[in-house]
Amino acid sequence: MGGDSFDSATYEELLASFADALCVFDRELRFAFVTPSAAAPLGLAASEVIGRTWRELGLPAQVMEPVEARVRSVFAGGEPVRAETPFVGPDGPRHYEYIITPVRAPDGAVKLVSVISRDVTERKRAEHALSSARGFEQKILAIVGHDIRNPLAAIDMAAEMLLRRAEPSSLAERHAERIKRSVGRIHHIVADLLDFTRARHGGIPIAPEKTSLEVICKHVVDELEVSVADHTIELSSDGEAVGFWDPHRIGQAVSNLVGNAVKHSPAGTPVHVTIADGAPAVTLEVRNHGAIPAELLPVIFDPFSRGGEAERAGDGLGLGLFIAQSIVNAHRGRIEVTSSPAEGTRVRVTLPRQC
Repeated sequence: MGGDSFDSATYEELLASFADALCVFDRELRFAFVTPSAAAPLGLAASEVIGRTWRELGLPAQVMEPVEARVRSVFAGGEPVRAETPFVGPDGPRHYEYIITPVRAPDGAVKLVSVISRDVTERKRAEHALSSARGFEQKILAIVGHDIRNPLAAIDMAAEMLLRRAEPSSLAERHAERIKRSVGRIHHIVADLLDFTRARHGGIPIAPEKTSLEVICKHVVDELEVSVADHTIELSSDGEAVGFWDPHRIGQAVSNLVGNAVKHSPAGTPVHVTIADGAPAVTLEVRNHGAIPAELLPVIFDPFSRGGEAERAGDGLGLGLFIAQSIVNAHRGRIEVTSSPAEGTRVRVTLPRQC
């Protein structure tokens, strides 16, 4: 056989490089084999560990007794075991992960049991910190979703009453309209924050029903055209594009995509919305005549991203494309974006008829 020979020196180098602790126990629970990484914490050479029990070596019982019980169970049942054991040492709590596997003789009997152990303390700490951060995030957003919406509703109602009583074109009417617009923007921000949290923790929930993508897009385009002054939105479809989707969520995704295309399109240029009614999926394309820098394309759907545009008042949090992508993912669809100065920007959504 060609190549370098696997001699004893190579074998020793391999054992020395093995980061996880590997031990092999015999039926008397004596160490039959250990790697240097397993012996080093004891201040011993591997040869000084072999043939002795963990009690003879003075290893901590709170760590080794659970391991011993699992090693015995593998000897008895012959099935591998994966487990974790906490340990409170002089430097604080630590966690170890174990993979305990039978080593069989030629006749199938369990002759030895190997134990691979790994210190996973830092991973556990990171998981705990992440869990705490998520819990705090959910509490904050619960406050945002409930405690902010209630006073907003009161402000909106008061502004509506002022509008009814104000003289047309008066200063009071202009102030009341400004209040209502600001309330609407805050409602939108709150809704985006709640959807962002849902997307991060289990995904955005959907309630699919038989619906038409063409009808949804017509409604979205009609609503957006009211507020668009220097753009036209051109909608074309080769069929009704019927499928089982959540009409509210799909409408939200379409509104985010078309609204973003309008926002980042040069003044006076149209935005094109095209529906292709195919099988087994329906496609939606939103195209404008603006270009996204190549370095921003990989992160265009990242949360709190505005595609490199300067922040402007009323632009929101930069969650629109992220939420649109999350909605498409919830429908088991696919969303892609291409962009160039010559061709403009094209966002293509593919939706299976059954999500």
